[in-house]
Amino acid sequence: MIRCAMFDLFNVLVFGNATLLFEFINRHRRSHTTSLDSFFSSQTICLYESGKIDNLEFFRRCKDDFGLENVSREEFYAVAFTKNIEPDWRMVKLKDTLKQNGLKLALVSNVGPAHLRYIESNWPKVFDNFDYLSLSFRCGLRKPHPRIYLDAIERLWVRPEECFFVDDQISNVIAFEQLARIGHRGVGHHYNVVDENSRPNGRLEIERNRLLLRMVNLGMLNTNQASGITRVDLA
Repeated sequence: MIRCAMFDLFNVLVFGNATLLFEFINRHRRSHTTSLDSFFSSQTICLYESGKIDNLEFFRRCKDDFGLENVSREEFYAVAFTKNIEPDWRMVKLKDTLKQNGLKLALVSNVGPAHLRYIESNWPKVFDNFDYLSLSFRCGLRKPHPRIYLDAIERLWVRPEECFFVDDQISNVIAFEQLARIGHRGVGHHYNVVDENSRPNGRLEIERNRLLLRMVNLGMLNTNQASGITRVDLA
């Protein structure tokens, strides 16, 4: 029986469209610098989202990595931390509905402090009803490290097999499912809405409906609740 729903933040509850950031970097960088293909697995991102470097050092490292010329800190912060973010209010409604249905809620996210502050300041409802926030910059670890999942599981007094975890990255889903021994694994769900560089892949409506139908089948939602979220009759 599922007692706890665990959500990733970016590309699940909020859109984190990397296209704007990539376009900005491409406009300002020198040629023959670090490839953008590995941006989200780069040492700079890992250190920032693990809380090892602050906003200023993140900017300095990106400037060095990509040879960004004539770019101010304010310009970079605007495109890296604010302009590429927008909530998915249907998914926000989904997690609030799960809370009404008696499930515990955890946010398990690779995120830096600037993104968190910006979302909290502009859209506090994104974080309503969560029982615990397991955030990489606070934990000092990023998914797919098992400790970040276990942080939430232990705080909420649930077992892995009682949890349903949603993430846009398949590697993070697999890591969650491997927490427990065979036969007692939690339910992971790959929310396949972005490509390998976190850019929208055009599957948002399909993936949202697929997620809701799976939750209905697991008894986490009823069909009326799911239909109310998607505005599509799923009965």
